[in-house]
Amino acid sequence: MLHTASRGCSRSWLCRLTALIAVSALAFVALPNVAVAANPMEYLDVSFGGTFAEDTYTTGGDEVARGSVTKHGSIPTKLDGGGITLAGGTNGVTFTSTASFSASGKVNKGFRAEMEYRTKQTPSNLATLFSAMGNIFVRANGSNLEYGFSTNPSGSTWNDYTKSVTLPSNNVKHIIQLTYLPGADGAASTLQLKVDGVAGETATSAAGELAAVSDSVGNKFGIGYEVNPASGAASRGLAGDVFRARVADSDAPWEILDASQLLHVNFNGTFSGTSYTAASGEQMLGSLVSRSANPSISNSAVTLAGGTAGFDFTPTDFTLGDNEAITTPLVAELRFTPTQTGDNQTLFGAGGNLFLRYESNKLVFGASTKSGDNWTDHKIESAAATGAEHVVSVAYVPNEAGTGAKLVMRVDGGDAQTKDITGLAYLNSGIKGKVGFGNEVHSAALSRGFVGSLSEIRLAKTSANFTTNEFKLVYSQVSCDTSGIKEANTFDVKPAECEAALKTKLSKLRPTEGQADYIDWGQIGFLHYGINTYYNQEWGHGNEDPSRINPTGLDTDQWAKSFADGGFKMIMVTVKHHDGFELYDSRYNTEHDWANTAVAKRTGEKDLFRKIVASAKKYGLKVGIYYSPADSYMERKGVWGNNSARVERTIPTLVENDDRAGKVASGKLPTFKYKATDYGAYMLNQLYELLTEYGDISEVWFDGAQGNTAGTEHYDYGVFYEMIRRLQPQAIQANAAYDARWVGNEDGWARQTEWSPQAAYNDGVDKVSLKPGQMAPDGTLGTMSSVLSEIRSGAANQLHWYPAEVDAKNRPGWFYHASQSPASVAEVVKYYEQSTGRNSQYLLNVPPSDTGKLADADAAGLKGLGEELARRYGTDLALGKSATVAASANGTAVAAPKLTDGSKLSSDKAVGNTPTYTIDLGSAVAVDAVKISEDVRNAGQQIESATLQGRVNGTWTNLATMTTVGQQRDLRFTSQNIDAIRLVVNSSRGPVRLSRLEVFHTESEIQTGARAYYIDPTAQTAGDGFTKDKPMTSIEQLHDVTVAPGSVIFVKAGTELTGDFAVFGYGTKDEPITVTTYGKSDKATTARFDGMTAGLTLKQALKALGKDDAGWVVADSATAPASRVYVPQDEISVHAQSSQNSGAEAARALDGDSSTSWHSQYSPTTASAPHWVTLDLGESRENVAYFDYLARIDGNNNGAAKDYEVYVSDDSNDFGAPVASGTLKNVAYTQRIKLTPKNGRYVKFVIKTDYSGSNFGSAAEMNVELLPTAVEEDKVATPQKPTVDDDADTYTIPDIEGVVYKVDGKVLAAGSVVNVGDEDVTVTVTAEPADGYRFPDGVTSPVTYELTFTKKGGEKPPTEKVNKDKLHATITKAQAIDRSAYTDESLKVLDDKLAAALKVYDDDKVSQDDVDAAEAALSAAIDALKTKPTTPGGEGEKPGEGEKPGDGNKPGDGKKPGDVIAKTGASTMGVVFAALAMVAGAVVTLEAKRKSNR
Repeated sequence: MLHTASRGCSRSWLCRLTALIAVSALAFVALPNVAVAANPMEYLDVSFGGTFAEDTYTTGGDEVARGSVTKHGSIPTKLDGGGITLAGGTNGVTFTSTASFSASGKVNKGFRAEMEYRTKQTPSNLATLFSAMGNIFVRANGSNLEYGFSTNPSGSTWNDYTKSVTLPSNNVKHIIQLTYLPGADGAASTLQLKVDGVAGETATSAAGELAAVSDSVGNKFGIGYEVNPASGAASRGLAGDVFRARVADSDAPWEILDASQLLHVNFNGTFSGTSYTAASGEQMLGSLVSRSANPSISNSAVTLAGGTAGFDFTPTDFTLGDNEAITTPLVAELRFTPTQTGDNQTLFGAGGNLFLRYESNKLVFGASTKSGDNWTDHKIESAAATGAEHVVSVAYVPNEAGTGAKLVMRVDGGDAQTKDITGLAYLNSGIKGKVGFGNEVHSAALSRGFVGSLSEIRLAKTSANFTTNEFKLVYSQVSCDTSGIKEANTFDVKPAECEAALKTKLSKLRPTEGQADYIDWGQIGFLHYGINTYYNQEWGHGNEDPSRINPTGLDTDQWAKSFADGGFKMIMVTVKHHDGFELYDSRYNTEHDWANTAVAKRTGEKDLFRKIVASAKKYGLKVGIYYSPADSYMERKGVWGNNSARVERTIPTLVENDDRAGKVASGKLPTFKYKATDYGAYMLNQLYELLTEYGDISEVWFDGAQGNTAGTEHYDYGVFYEMIRRLQPQAIQANAAYDARWVGNEDGWARQTEWSPQAAYNDGVDKVSLKPGQMAPDGTLGTMSSVLSEIRSGAANQLHWYPAEVDAKNRPGWFYHASQSPASVAEVVKYYEQSTGRNSQYLLNVPPSDTGKLADADAAGLKGLGEELARRYGTDLALGKSATVAASANGTAVAAPKLTDGSKLSSDKAVGNTPTYTIDLGSAVAVDAVKISEDVRNAGQQIESATLQGRVNGTWTNLATMTTVGQQRDLRFTSQNIDAIRLVVNSSRGPVRLSRLEVFHTESEIQTGARAYYIDPTAQTAGDGFTKDKPMTSIEQLHDVTVAPGSVIFVKAGTELTGDFAVFGYGTKDEPITVTTYGKSDKATTARFDGMTAGLTLKQALKALGKDDAGWVVADSATAPASRVYVPQDEISVHAQSSQNSGAEAARALDGDSSTSWHSQYSPTTASAPHWVTLDLGESRENVAYFDYLARIDGNNNGAAKDYEVYVSDDSNDFGAPVASGTLKNVAYTQRIKLTPKNGRYVKFVIKTDYSGSNFGSAAEMNVELLPTAVEEDKVATPQKPTVDDDADTYTIPDIEGVVYKVDGKVLAAGSVVNVGDEDVTVTVTAEPADGYRFPDGVTSPVTYELTFTKKGGEKPPTEKVNKDKLHATITKAQAIDRSAYTDESLKVLDDKLAAALKVYDDDKVSQDDVDAAEAALSAAIDALKTKPTTPGGEGEKPGEGEKPGDGNKPGDGKKPGDVIAKTGASTMGVVFAALAMVAGAVVTLEAKRKSNR
């Protein structure tokens, strides 16, 4: 496995334990299995929770692979919920063991193998489920499942020994179990097979023959694959799903299925008619059938009314005995509550004469024997009164001689009673294959039904060696006094503890504040970068050469910025992976670390981690440390795995000339004394460095995989955790520790039912394991029945708040591989919704490439993720709406204002265990998603099931159902128009308190970039904060927001800002995040955030939070950034399109939903390019300024626009020149195309080429924006044609502010003179507006000029001398007018005439008359300007409107970086080019684009 630790022992027989640190009496941690060597009898046990990177699989969690697991053919598809899908044919998985199973071409070592699988269609002939060493196989053969082995006793003679059973059914999970035993000392070899616990015949060889081994596969096993190298064998792969595979020694106990237990159900399943379907976690090797249809199940108990009611259980391939005697040893157990105890009311019956029933109000277990014609009853009795829950366990154990048996009964945890009887219970041969629960099975006694309820039943085979340890059901009181149980993070529990107490403890579990904050962060970035990046591998060997690392583009700022732009709150840095290479300059490893890389030696920067930390702070991110305890480099050095003793060590262990010596001696740096191995001391010293020299560390993340290490090492986890807690008390200890647990897969999903309260086993020293296991299936882990079962069986002795962390990768591998592609935006959004949206933490790995940067596609994907989450969850439609809560759906409602206050930390008082929360939305709105949160800090996680309903036309309609909620549950459903929404809690563990029920509908009109946020803590109703009229009421409303650079947070003057300041975002030098005040007040504005003293100024509070490091500033005043002005999509329609495909109509690009798209026609025929869509804006719009284009986010770039044009017009048949054209990026985030602002009703978007190269056209979303009125317009710049001097063969670039001139894409400096040489040539020069400028209306950007030159002596085309000097002067006068002084109507006339004049000025073919007419018209428009009337008593300049130091570079003020330098109007790049030109002599000779001068 790559990055998930061993998180506890999920195997009852395999002690892979984790560690508990005694930070407090209640705290505990989960440790990886590596602290104790893996059981040598187990070679493979994988549930495919790890990762297939390239060909090799890396294990996850407590998986075992003592050898290599490899895919063949395509990479198997991971299944949501666990397991993989194999494609069949040449595809499959092999395991090559490091242990030897063969010698001299023979399989001489026995093994056991288990596999859980499912087929969806009948396997092809010879499709192989399992194979070993080339000649041991389990495979399909027609309608049978054939199994066996081949021998080659003489070298030329081959013998096949096979058996078969009926091929298991499709679409159902099955378990195959096989045991191969090689014949010893000349005996026969055997292969035994069980399918779902039912044994087939044994395949047996001739004496002395062993299974043969094929060439090169002596220790190889195939999973859904034939390992035999013979031609054709490699195409025998199984098409189906594999959920778990295991290989162990032949004497190892079965793990996936214990066939001795025939039945164990808690009635968490369902009855369909009379047949019972077991729930996940229940075991049923056979059929359980009710004698009445659809018996009532409630709260995991089935109610029986006596009479003929009851159940028949028929185990598969089972008999009670033969010859009229019950010879099979049995154990039967029941948890039951009687309401009557009438005579012969039967709980269990077998064979007609083995019974458990009431007689004379006593519970009796007995057997009837027969000798000749004489019958004898043998009985044990006990009390089990009505009205209380009881547990009864009975055993019937015949002796080996068959002459008698033992009866054993234990009731309610008391002492077991035994009775030896002579003879065996008499067997009615007609019912020897089944038993009865809740009634008798004897045909003459079928009306002896039990009256009461059954909540658990169990049946198992036993042996003559039975002991009472085989009784599994544990009795406890159902009710007891629980009033003394207080909230805690961990509880100790006992098997016989009162059920009410256990349930209360589970309900009373609470997170630490750190655990709750950790889940609230929502998104954590993961960075895997190191020596593996440069060896194109996942797991290194410790012998790699650091000098290979020499990136030329190393940019940790880009890493941090990309994650911050995607909404991530922290980056987890892989400081040391399994190979032992470190990203920092450690005192304890002077050879195999970053300081020894070529890039460090070239740049002098020896500590990459320090750079990463600095970048993280700059972009407002927290920092976590990933540290792998495995260390191949230190193993090679003889430190790791050297079996050294655990002796006392002083940490830090100072080295020669240690720069910390003075601080350690003075006590400024703490010292610790711990017992540790040699490697434990090494690890402690490195952790000490990392935790004392890099500022706040928010998380420490240990991996459990052992990489390519060969030995074993005892990890001193207890002291690791203790030191971490003392050095960085706020740090979350995750993954192999007790603050957070691995969810059980590396594929980006948490369970639909994901509980934070969990059962665990603590050995009392320092070891703990999650129960029943970290990879336990959905619906099992953390459920009440599972928790109680684990405690009752003794498998768990603690309850603990243990939230899940979900690993996900945006590429198949953890490290960067150029051959791999990133996941689509749709995929990483799905990971978010399946992790953060399921009460877990989302940890997304994005690996930097060998250039030292995140690949462009990866960085774009992070930006696309953040944008898509804003589309889906950006606008809470319930914010500030009226909310109520009632104890039930029909109960009396009371106000619940905190439900809609925008804070996920506040909640209203609980009103009961099954409340109904209702929000009145005011009017009907479209809704397709919600976010729901329980107030876990104050009320824990309680909800077991709930229904979300919307009110449609006065009727409540189900929108979605769910099980758990926890800290966050995201639900998406089909869009509905509703005017109210409610959550009906159906069942819970205790009083429920919701902290939020946010309501959403996907939209594409999102406000990205700088925003204004207004906060007024005194406001009565929470608003979105985008205007001062609808302010936020708390800083906590920004918890799920990443504040963009340039944003301004306005705090109501004179108020105190309080709450939890968990707000993320970064500013830059030019675009800081500004915090200021608004309004007037005589009082000071202060802050008192959680954990701070009262009365701090905003500046003091932000500095204490470290926000000044991330570009936050406090100012006296600020200008609010302008919001985007969208033309609402519901006011836009498709006027026409070039083509569209069925199911991908153009209207789908206007539905706000990025998962739908327009696509040009491709079926049944393909439409040719260019492709276009014309949008109707509903009416003519002024200043259409932006066209927003979003390509598909599903990873398919068919139709993704590359070269494009945009047109705007009031006439859909005459668009004129494009208002924008160019080339878009191949990215899955919105590209905002800036247009030359133009009035119009119709917008036409043309895709000339696409990125697929197939000439398609598509769009996921299209939006149109108008010019933001609140932002100062771009300055107007008028381009002029370069001056041509044909005699000198030169042209001169005009020096005009705001105009950039280019030739062949290269910027030419203002005023530069370009020599083209004495040639017939035409030079194409384009003029574009610089940033912050636009050309006048009617002038299309870019403007193209064709400059013609002729060879000396050649005939020049005749030209008319036209004087434009007066026109130029009038144009300049018009552009210099103070527009704020004149009316809009007169300015519109001026703009029209100015546009016409500019067109004439740029036209070389106009006559003098044209020029004079244009000048006269423009002069008349200037003279006709009308001034605005003055307003008496005007306010004048308002506070904040005047210029202040530092105001020069804010959005909207028209100034940009470079404006100060480029005072002549050239861009910054133009100034650079001009300087270069001066150095070169001021005249630049260019290779011009040549044309024939015709």
